[in-house]
Order: sequence, then C-alpha cells, then structure tokens
Amino acid sequence: MNCTVTMADSIVEYFGGDSEGHRCGYCKSPNTNFSHGMWAHRMTCLDYQDLIDRGWRRSGKYVYKPTMKKLCCPMYTIKCDAVAFQPSKSQKKVLKKMTKFLTIPKTGPSSSHDKETVPSESLNSTMGHFVEPSPGKLPSFTLSKSHFAGKNRSGEKQLPKDSPSPSFSGERTSNPVEVKTGSTKGKTPTPGVGPDPTKPPCEKAKVLRLERKKQKLALAKEKGISELESILKTPKGSVTKSLEDLIMDRLPNQLPVHDLQVKLVRVSMESKEFQATFQQTHELFAKYQIAIHHDSIADCTEREFKRFLVDSPLQHYTGPGSPPMGFGSFHQQYFIDGKLVAVGVIDILPRCVSSVYFFYDPDFSFLSPGVYSALRELHFTRSLQRTTPSIKSYYMGFYIHSCPKMKYKGRYNPSYLVCPESYEWIPIEQCIPKLDCSGYARLDDSNREPPKGSIENVVVLFNYEAMRYRIYQLISRARDSEEVQEYAELVGPVVASRMLLYRSD
Repeated sequence: MNCTVTMADSIVEYFGGDSEGHRCGYCKSPNTNFSHGMWAHRMTCLDYQDLIDRGWRRSGKYVYKPTMKKLCCPMYTIKCDAVAFQPSKSQKKVLKKMTKFLTIPKTGPSSSHDKETVPSESLNSTMGHFVEPSPGKLPSFTLSKSHFAGKNRSGEKQLPKDSPSPSFSGERTSNPVEVKTGSTKGKTPTPGVGPDPTKPPCEKAKVLRLERKKQKLALAKEKGISELESILKTPKGSVTKSLEDLIMDRLPNQLPVHDLQVKLVRVSMESKEFQATFQQTHELFAKYQIAIHHDSIADCTEREFKRFLVDSPLQHYTGPGSPPMGFGSFHQQYFIDGKLVAVGVIDILPRCVSSVYFFYDPDFSFLSPGVYSALRELHFTRSLQRTTPSIKSYYMGFYIHSCPKMKYKGRYNPSYLVCPESYEWIPIEQCIPKLDCSGYARLDDSNREPPKGSIENVVVLFNYEAMRYRIYQLISRARDSEEVQEYAELVGPVVASRMLLYRSD
C-alpha cells in the first residue's frame, strides 16, 4: 500500500516507554511515574477519541499512556454520562452560590468575598503527572504544508457562580423592653417582642389537626376509604430542578448585580477572537499557576503557556456529523462584568467533551470555580448532544483512587472507569471495592479481551508516502519491529491502521 498523504491523516512519532521513572505529581515520589509517549504532529479528532478510550491523554501535542502496572498512583480514565447526570446536593449549592453572587448586592463595610474560604477543585491538573519527551526524544522533523496534498479545515465555547448571602439587617426597637414575671393573659404583645403584632395570631396545633381531620373525612365521603388510604400513603412529589434550570436560575424579584458571560473560542493563533484575548488568558494562567501551584515566573512564560494549553495536534473539523462549532480544541472563557476570570481548556470529540485543564483568578476562589466549571461543561455537553447525538459523555481526565484530592471526580454521577485490560467502561461503584484493596486492578469481571494490534495493522510515513510497515521494512531493512509491535498493541488495531507512524531515512 502506497498512497499520497493528505492533511486529514494523523502523523505521530512513537517514543516508547520510560526506562527510568519520573517524579509523581500526586504522591511526590521521585522516580515512580512511568508512561509511554508519542509526539502528535497532527491528529484527527476521531483518532484521539479512540486513543483516550484506551487510556491515552494529551498535554499540548504530547500524547501519553500511563504504564498502569508500574505506577505508584495508577491513573484510570474517567467519564460521566452527561445525559443521565443529576447534580448532588453539594453541587447544587455551588450553583446556588453563583446565583446569589450574580443577583444579591453585597452589604456591610467589608467585602464578604475576602472572608469566603470555600475550597475550589480543578479538573485535570495535567501538569502534575505528564512526562515530556527527553531531549533525545524530540520530534525529528517539521511538517510543511507544501509536503502534502489536501486542504486544512478551520469553530468556538462557557464559569463560576455564587457568593455568600448578605447579612440580615432588620429593624430592632431602640428602647429596651422591661420584662415582668406573672400572667400576661389577655395582654397585647409589645411591638418588637414575640409574634409580629401586624399579623394575625398563629393557629394552635390542635386546631390545625382538627381541620386536617375534617378535610380527610370530607374526602373519604367522595372517594371512599380505600382510595383515601392510597392517596395518603403516596409520598408528595417534589419538584427536582434539572441542571439547566439550576444554571439559568435567578432569584425572584432580584435584578442582576453582576454580569456573567461564557464564550467558546476555537484555539488557533489564526483566529482574531482568540488573539484578542490571548494576552489576558496568558496573564490569568500565570496568576493561577503561581498562586495555586506555586510555580515560578519562569514556568509561566508565554512560550510555556502556548506549549501546554494552546498548541494542539487536533485537526479542526466542521463536516457532516459535527456540532455547529466543529470538532477540535477550544477555550471556554468566563467573564464577570467584562473581566476574564477563568478559562476551561476542552476538546470537542466525536463522542464526548474532554476536559484538558482549567485555571481561574484566585480572587474568585470563593465561588468554587473548579466545581462550577465542571457543571457548566456538563451542561455544555448536554446541549451539544441535542444537535450531535453521538456526543453523550464528559471526560474528566484521570481518576486516581490513591490520591484523596482526585477522588472528587467520582462524585459526578453516573461515572465510569476504563478497565486497563479489556478497555470496557465499568460503573465506578463496581470499581471502588477493588481499588480499595489494590491500586492497580482489572476492573472488568468478564473474560473479555480487546483485539490486539500487530505489525500487520501499522501504516508508516516514509519519504512522504504512506505504506504498510512490512513494505517499509523491505525498503529500509529496518530492525525496529519490536518497538513497532509495542506501539501497535498500545494504540490498538483500528487506530494503528489509520494513523501514520513517522519513520525517517
């Protein structure tokens, strides 16, 4: 098989696995983090979707797969069924907190924001655990559009809510009230003491019970005793607000005091909209990394920011079957009163919205922006599903059961983990007992085994031509079959037959 390479093809360089461990971003062990990696010069959204379903993950253009059996803190790919998702009580509180912040004016001499200490959670602190290729494993060539036939295609994206409610400032009597012992029968209550004198007195409980009994007897005459008993035993239905209702909720009779806008921007230095906010986004990233992760200024340069959260190998696609903004990499920008306060980096893929990273202004930590952004991204996934039915899930990166700070991802129900051996999705409730016993575990109880990739599936790119690995081997007399076989097994037979594995002279 020899064919012309087009811009629709994925092109990767495989680096193999780590021979020596790296520092773990979770338990801080110096040499217990192992992974396999490859550099994606470019990648289709479908190929990346199939890769993350096999435990791969990207950081910039570097795509890596943790070596689960060797890891100190095994990382399991986790997804939430966005269509079936129902927010928990604590998650609803975060949404209500934002509603109050947007609609209730602050009171008192000092800002209540400064006193709020609600912790916020960040989905996918990828920086803590991915391993970059070593200097000797950098990509060995630079692609040029002139090398290939084909045409590049060229899309957009949603933050935090809730502040503490103001203190109550009702009127009180300025004069002290003299309290006397003895009977007060027949006396009118003194204003400001006891029941409100402007309202009728409360009915006694005994009178209320008699009224209810009369109503039941009257109902029994109409419907009969058996039907009445059935009605009384049936629990009263409670109105459960949907995620959409909670996000769009506003307090009655309250005008907005803050304006929240959520914008979706396609990640591309060619996009004028992206360029317009690039400087603000970089400054926000640096502020977040220094305050929250204690990075140095040197770690937060514009170059590092672009490498980590701007550069993406995903090819933007707006053809049949894609949502209105297309598939690809996006920034979901959160503005409060015109100020950029948070950014969610996401990938919109054929079957999911994948969270890459999230950063925010630490001054808004009181709004629990990490939790709020996850709920907004779930809401966004649900809205995409209405136009693109194949998008049903929200991927939250890796679930690390051995790290208490990362267990919060399992609280977005219903959630599933990928079995590291069968690559089947298993409900997290079934996984927890196994992970309580062992950091690494086969999560699938069945005997299912996935199709294994082999060299026969692999397509390589050699001298700007795509060909089967066996043909390349005859032409070049290559002796890298062991490495290529490892690559084929890790990416799987379907992806191995679509992606182009770069091979130099």
